Amino acid sequence: MKPLILRYFSFVALGLMFFSTALCDTTATQCSYTIPLETNKSVFVMLALNNYNECLSQGKEKLEVAQSLRAKYPASGLYPENSPIAQWTVDWYSYEVFISANGEYLVRTGPWATDGSSEALSFFNKGKLLKSYKVDDLVRYVSALPHSVSHFQWEQSLKVDNDKNTLEAITLENGQFMFDLKTGEVLSQHLPIIPSSEGLTQPSFLFRAIGALLVIFLCLAILIILRKVLYRNQKP
Repeated sequence: MKPLILRYFSFVALGLMFFSTALCDTTATQCSYTIPLETNKSVFVMLALNNYNECLSQGKEKLEVAQSLRAKYPASGLYPENSPIAQWTVDWYSYEVFISANGEYLVRTGPWATDGSSEALSFFNKGKLLKSYKVDDLVRYVSALPHSVSHFQWEQSLKVDNDKNTLEAITLENGQFMFDLKTGEVLSQHLPIIPSSEGLTQPSFLFRAIGALLVIFLCLAILIILRKVLYRNQKP
């Protein structure tokens, strides 16, 4: 009886561990949002592609904001302040975009990357696609990046310089790129010959690793306690 109970509990513990990991690895639900541009008195509106489960992982307050945006704006795009008439629109959704201060140039980040062919960055001029880059266009050693169960992150930082109309991208392997916002072309780049280990200590990956270890230790502790209890009960 004792080995059977321990074996059953081991399966439950492993199932709990993998379920917890998978749950933490789920893609966030789409949630409508805005980016105000104070310099030219306009706002960029990003609407979720549909309202099914919108903002489910972001909370009730975010949902109320999203619903008000849907009621006011007919599509994603750039709008003058307090006006529902768009200057230009887009027909896609991105969790994060970067837009120039004048509202003309936009950079779309791709969804969670699953392999080297996943979209990394796409450049737009007033909603029209200029240039698009895949992850393996920007990362030399994709397999060396920290991976979760289903995806990985490739970027360390992305920063727009409105004075120069450029976007600086630094990858987790410390690759450095400078893009022209007006064309989407690469102005300068540096790819490391040997991948840097600095990207492995990014907070998001560190917290995931700590969380996974805690789940494992918890399961082991419960298994040890249960084994001691069973042994004590069977002791003559």
